[in-house]
Amino acid sequence: MDELAHAAGKDPLEFRLQLLEPRDVVTIGDSAIDRERKAKALEVAAEKSGWSAPAPQEAQGRKWGRGIACNTYFGESYIAQVVEVSVGNTGDARVHRVVCAMDCGLVFNPLGLEGQAESAITWGLSAAVKGQITFRNGGAEQISYLDFPVMRMNDLPKMQFHAIASDAPSSGFGEHCVPQIMPAVANAVFAATGKRVRRLPITRVG
Repeated sequence: MDELAHAAGKDPLEFRLQLLEPRDVVTIGDSAIDRERKAKALEVAAEKSGWSAPAPQEAQGRKWGRGIACNTYFGESYIAQVVEVSVGNTGDARVHRVVCAMDCGLVFNPLGLEGQAESAITWGLSAAVKGQITFRNGGAEQISYLDFPVMRMNDLPKMQFHAIASDAPSSGFGEHCVPQIMPAVANAVFAATGKRVRRLPITRVG
């Protein structure tokens, strides 16, 4: 989606919002997609992240950028994320901040919702920047978490969560925040460096 926005000469957020017009409900397969709720998730994530403000440039000798991504989960939940990334001269990418807006209907347990979102983002980031499996002599070299890296507490970025008030029925929440984090990170890397990432994990850029 970001590559289409870039080809059209449009801001990635603006491009997505234009595609969601008119903000009605459309049926895709077995799912009814509420484009108004999806657009609202994008707008909240953008507002809370300061999307319209320029990202730090060359801060601390690193190039900075923001990326955005969104997803509809089973036609019931709408999630958007903005990620802030920096890339060093050696191509190492670091995720500094994740802003997540969520509309999953009426929320009964806000802390439970935040915990599920935080764990899902952690899971997705592990795949995005650490989850590499290598093979030798026909077998995987990684056999346990001793040699398969995952995100630790000291690796995690600052996370901000915003539950969108909704009168829609509660839809449950679990791994809903996994699908957006990887493209959001890749889009942020492009915003910082002008280089597209099409393979995971993002261990080095360039």
